[in-house]
Amino acid sequence: MDRFGTHLCRLTALAAIALGPQALGLPTPTAYAQAAEQPRSTSVELRQLDVLIVLYTRSFSQTLTHAQLERVHEEVLEFVEFYRTAVGDAVDFRISFLQIDRELALAEISEVAPGRYYLGREDIEDELVRLGMLDYEFDEVIALYAWNDANPEGASLAYGGGAVGPDGHFLGDAGYNSIGVFAWDPGRISQIMIHEVLHNIDDMFSMSGMPDGILNSDEMSRNMPTLLAERPGAFLPHYNDDEMINYAERERANRATYPWAMQLVYYGWILQRTPPEAWLRLRYGRVVVPGARVRGPRPLYERIFLSRANERVYLPVVSAEGARPPSAQIADEPIALERRTYEHTDFDGGTLFEGTYYAGWLKLARDGEPTSLTVGDGAVEIVPLGMGDLAAPSRIVAYTATVAGTGQGILWAEAREARFGEPGPLIADATLSATSGEDSLALAEREPGRFAFAVSELGVGRHSLSLNADAAGLVFVPRRVVIERRSPWRIEAESRLLTSVGTPLGITIRVARDVGARDSRVTARVGGRELELRELEDGRYSAVLDEGLKPGLDTVHVTAELPGMDSVEVLEAAIPVYSEPRGWIEVPSRIGVQAGQLLTLEARVRDRMGRVVEGAGLPVATVIGPELLMMTEEEPGVYRVRFEPPVGDHRIYVIGLEGRFERRVVALQVR
Repeated sequence: MDRFGTHLCRLTALAAIALGPQALGLPTPTAYAQAAEQPRSTSVELRQLDVLIVLYTRSFSQTLTHAQLERVHEEVLEFVEFYRTAVGDAVDFRISFLQIDRELALAEISEVAPGRYYLGREDIEDELVRLGMLDYEFDEVIALYAWNDANPEGASLAYGGGAVGPDGHFLGDAGYNSIGVFAWDPGRISQIMIHEVLHNIDDMFSMSGMPDGILNSDEMSRNMPTLLAERPGAFLPHYNDDEMINYAERERANRATYPWAMQLVYYGWILQRTPPEAWLRLRYGRVVVPGARVRGPRPLYERIFLSRANERVYLPVVSAEGARPPSAQIADEPIALERRTYEHTDFDGGTLFEGTYYAGWLKLARDGEPTSLTVGDGAVEIVPLGMGDLAAPSRIVAYTATVAGTGQGILWAEAREARFGEPGPLIADATLSATSGEDSLALAEREPGRFAFAVSELGVGRHSLSLNADAAGLVFVPRRVVIERRSPWRIEAESRLLTSVGTPLGITIRVARDVGARDSRVTARVGGRELELRELEDGRYSAVLDEGLKPGLDTVHVTAELPGMDSVEVLEAAIPVYSEPRGWIEVPSRIGVQAGQLLTLEARVRDRMGRVVEGAGLPVATVIGPELLMMTEEEPGVYRVRFEPPVGDHRIYVIGLEGRFERRVVALQVR
């Protein structure tokens, strides 16, 4: 791989776990604990790097809720706190946050392999420049974008994350990495950020004439002997040095994968061993005196950029456990912040460490001017920007048949201001233009900000339209619309579906005798819910069931109502779907009881997304010695078994008898 090439982390590299941290018994953020033991820098200066976090809250496949937006900020906090702790007084990150609430279309995301996508720096640079981000001289940009692999277009992420640069080819000379958020377990967000930013820092050292200034985050096994030589017993009491050398050899042979807890030890070490003098020689960021680093309660961000159409902004505040609650005020008016906690987890959901922070939603003034907000010992600047949202369908299928109800087809497009959680206001003075190849198309303004184009003006075939909007003080991104005009045709329904508990189920069918009627309605009933399917290209109809399926066999009942010349024809189909039980079992790690006492052991079964599986009645059992005891679901999602254990020390194995659940071990002491 080129030294300054793209560093890619596939999802499988993050999710394939040989041994989870609970099996290892790793209880705490090892990197944090060891960082605290290292002497702090006595340098009178430190390196300060400016980092921009960009979040696209809405894409073709996912729209973030308020709770999900808050979780993204929490994951950014976990990422920032890791670096603040691991590098000590040598480096400080100044974090800015840019929230973009328009829809990120599939056509804007690079397709790096058939059906596999990655948001590259070339995909977003023009928009960032037009929003004024070039004026702030950022050293690092992290792009987070809403994503769901179970989407109607069948698009999936190519990588868990990808890092490239800095190499002088993006936003001046900034490093870049991007992560699709909420594609999997939300805890992956901070994990991938920590790993990918290390790649960007590695390239910063190389571009500063120090190619060996910091070790590579991908080469943990290769650097294991050096780690253990410099820090003997780094993985005790769980693994001694010889065992870790053997573990590294297995990992290099693809026979083992490091849990996240182990990786934190490695990442913390490569940051801590890099001397302050090397950080000061970086040609990125700026050199400041230590007093420039705020240590008390402070906002997570130096600046927050968002659309001026938003009425509220979410503000996270860093505050250590036991510290005084931070105060916040805007225009001399105090603001209440709620105390919250976060959990940094390993790949299997086990908690590695916890932290405290404060947060709240703040109401913004409507004057559109930047606002400085004092919070604790720091301040944050809130900068409203003019962000446009050009709303239009990405694809339209229209038919030439003269069947009742088909119509000629209309392309509707709207020029709005971007706003989180709901459509923003229409822009009365906006103008829209459309081109197809070298041809300009006329759009009629039906009302201020709302435009229409008659699809019948196009011939039979596939047409790619480029829509552009313009309005004073607003930045719009062009929208690509594919219009396909075709004649009626015959198609057939699909067969069966497979999924696992907790994984979103994509339902896609083909409807027979589809004549493209505008009033066609296709629905599906499954898991106690009714879904409306939307039409895709080539006569397909699709929807995504996010939750509700219980383990086992179920049926998707499909009904299609197709308007004809004189009546409505109804087609029905039944598609079997099997939802495989999969996830993990949650039990206490240790129990002590008195001899002769009746023991009640309680367990919860969680799916792969971390949700408790309720009302499934899964066969869950405990094994103690030669005995197999079945657990029963006594209340939704809670399994219990009662028995009188023999005297002594025992290991109770809790297992699932159906599907794929990781077994759990409970240490039992009976005295």
